[in-house]
Amino acid sequence: NGTLRSFKELLLNATIYTDSKINEVLTLLSEEQKKLIGQLDIQGDCQAVTTVHGTLRKSSELQTDYKILVRDGTIISPDKKINLSKVAAQISVDDAGFRISQCGFTTADKSYTLNAFIPKSSESLRTLNLASKDFDLEAAYTLDKNAVLVQKATARFHGISAGFHGQLSNLNDPYLDVEGDVVIVLNRVRPLLSTYAPALKNAELDGILSGPFILK
Repeated sequence: NGTLRSFKELLLNATIYTDSKINEVLTLLSEEQKKLIGQLDIQGDCQAVTTVHGTLRKSSELQTDYKILVRDGTIISPDKKINLSKVAAQISVDDAGFRISQCGFTTADKSYTLNAFIPKSSESLRTLNLASKDFDLEAAYTLDKNAVLVQKATARFHGISAGFHGQLSNLNDPYLDVEGDVVIVLNRVRPLLSTYAPALKNAELDGILSGPFILK
């Protein structure tokens, strides 16, 4: 649908909707983008929304925006270690790259939200925000061959908060090497500790622990 607002200036504002399947859309990706997906099995429905606006008198200056709406999606790895269901998201595409917003999915019976930016240039900075009811991760990172280089990240989980940087290498058999600072609020972390050490269930814990850490 759309409108032609001025016959003199030929001002166009049109939106085109195309229903499709996710696996059909994935065939349009570049070879580099397909490598990022790897052997993941991605299924579901999607709707491509193309918006065109500008004057037909200067067709070279027409602005075109692309957006993909994903619904009822699933993402599963061959070994089932990645098993996401109920995937829904809005993916916007422009000259800078891909923006994933309003994304939600379920894995291991928990619901998560995700917002991310994936630049077209593999050397540019990427951002990620992943959250659930009791977990939150924000990260800025780049890619270097088979490694994720974390420039800056913060994570919060059950009274534990950490800021860190480092890298995740060999994505097929991940190896983590990060360092940073952690803060632990003891009266908030007790439910988590009692899961692994039942004797601490009724322990009176209070105070804050903080300090640097290295995780390899």
